[in-house]
Amino acid sequence: MKAFFGDLKKIICDWRCSVPVILTALFSFGWQLVRFNIGIDDTVRSRYLNGGLFSQGRFSSTIVSYMFGQWKAMPFIEPFLAVLFLIAASFLMILLLKRASHGLLSRGATTFFACIFISYPLISEIFVYKGSDLYAGIGYFLCAVSLLAVSGIFEKSGAPSSETEAIGPKKRRRSIILRFLSSTLISIFLVSLYEAFAAVYLVLVSLFLFTEIIFSGRRPGGKTYDPKTDNTKFVRKFFIYISPMLLGIILEYLIGLILTSLFDFGINIPAGSGVYIPSSLSSEYFVNMFYSIFRKLFFAGLWYYPVRVFAIGVLIMPAFFIGVGVYKRRASALLCAGGLLAGLFGIAVISGGSVKYRTCLSFAPFVAFFFMLLFHYAALLYKRGLSDSAKKFKTARVVVRNIAVFLTVFTVCFQIAAMNSYFFENDMRWKEEKAVLVECGEALEKLDLGDKPVIFIGSYTLSERVMRSKFVRYDDPTYKVVKQAAANMGFSLSTTDYDEEYVVAMNLSDFGSVITWGIEDRFSCNEELLLVFKELGYSFKQGTMEKYEELSETADLFPAFNGTGEITELPDCFVVRFK
Repeated sequence: MKAFFGDLKKIICDWRCSVPVILTALFSFGWQLVRFNIGIDDTVRSRYLNGGLFSQGRFSSTIVSYMFGQWKAMPFIEPFLAVLFLIAASFLMILLLKRASHGLLSRGATTFFACIFISYPLISEIFVYKGSDLYAGIGYFLCAVSLLAVSGIFEKSGAPSSETEAIGPKKRRRSIILRFLSSTLISIFLVSLYEAFAAVYLVLVSLFLFTEIIFSGRRPGGKTYDPKTDNTKFVRKFFIYISPMLLGIILEYLIGLILTSLFDFGINIPAGSGVYIPSSLSSEYFVNMFYSIFRKLFFAGLWYYPVRVFAIGVLIMPAFFIGVGVYKRRASALLCAGGLLAGLFGIAVISGGSVKYRTCLSFAPFVAFFFMLLFHYAALLYKRGLSDSAKKFKTARVVVRNIAVFLTVFTVCFQIAAMNSYFFENDMRWKEEKAVLVECGEALEKLDLGDKPVIFIGSYTLSERVMRSKFVRYDDPTYKVVKQAAANMGFSLSTTDYDEEYVVAMNLSDFGSVITWGIEDRFSCNEELLLVFKELGYSFKQGTMEKYEELSETADLFPAFNGTGEITELPDCFVVRFK
């Protein structure tokens, strides 16, 4: 433990590492820290806390959320803590990588890893859902803590714990048991916090062990090398690393089952745990799954750089894993490749499509690792170019090194800009809808509502300005070319589920209309929209689901408030329709 804190202190106190990491976090999330807006799934938080999260088995999410208010998050405090946890997670991951590489990874390589990890823009959606930002920050942090706990199991038994004391066999066994149990307990908390962190943990394990393979000694030659024994040891090590998470998943499920059977939480949120397991596997299921992954994770990369980088990494890294395995004569590298791909796409496969804001949590450490290796090998190539026998290639090696440095710095800067663009666009969306809701609230207050409820029907269409910042339109030239090329290969590219006019979401994070979300309340008549009105200072009597469903069937007969400013009065209620 003393060695751990000593190594961590060196990383944090090294300003050439800590300052870039902290500045990256500041520039990535500074805008979001000082802005407050309301988005979809925010208003339902009170119902999640009043039994909904427990009914899903997310008891650790409930514990975290109850520390920070009811239906809305505390402005600034909660996201600020989330960013602090994210920074702490990046420092722990640097420590993991340095230990796995036996200190051979340079400060620059690991610093770039942390900066790209923190600024990866596809996690931005998590940071606009109230409460989920803190789940994400804590989750990444605990993943790293859990992995560090397990890594201590493989410390040599004769290693000194201090200058005067060696670890005895009995103390060693007790340490192993405590580390395994602590990692299992953390895994239970992680899965209950957010199920996608099981995938994040698997990705981190795969990257950590692959780093050990990369920086192991040169491939041993002659008869002294036993591939069978080596691979057997590695497979055992791999499964020891992931066994706390596997056990944690099982125990978390059993604990949730016991709690929900013993207690009536009074509500069952339809969102479930977020992972859908199909009852039957058909060819159509797999076709839809691969098409969804292609459209959301690869096709979108034509327009959106972070997705493009991820797609390139997915195509290159398996080949790199194989190459390292062949060079090091370590077939076990294939196990790391399999674990990596399972962590990146496992949830998408189980759910039958790309579960965007859950799947992409595992992308951040993967893309950061990809660029870390790019920077490391470019720097290594440059240093070798200074040697006496390779001086004639010095210019070429300098060019390669400079290209790698440029791409890495550019990626950090682009990701920071993309992150802020997303936060700005979401804020623009909220200002637009807030203006409409304030206008509607003032119009309703001028009427004599009496004891009549107000029922909202229809759906709100976001402005062209908001939508164009988010989606690629069907008339985009690039889309036309790709669509024609796809048709020539025998398959078609359908539009998004959102609207036929907008065909590709450039990034993975969605911000839909909070007005539409509140109107189409899954639980009761307009309750979520009424909560938004309450936040803006307006309070109206709630209607019934029966009346809402009746009015929705003839919604087109009512004038649209955001088009005409009219509100319809019926004998038993007032009707406000949005379009």
